[in-house]
Amino acid sequence: MFLLHRHLRTNGTQMGDITRLVDVREVVELVPCYGAKMDEDLNLDTSLKLADSFYMNNFADKETFHAILSYQ
Repeated sequence: MFLLHRHLRTNGTQMGDITRLVDVREVVELVPCYGAKMDEDLNLDTSLKLADSFYMNNFADKETFHAILSYQ
């Protein structure tokens, strides 16, 4: 699995951009990195907002695995 980190601007706001749906190539599964203790507010609705690091599951299906493996 690959480790992904959220990046913040110097003023603390999240970096990001709007992407057109026609530019999306693959949907990936992100798993929050919990650390030694999981945040009690972390749930299905807040996991992408509260977590700062994620594992990208490249083993979700065969096509994703081969697509990511070919870029290395």
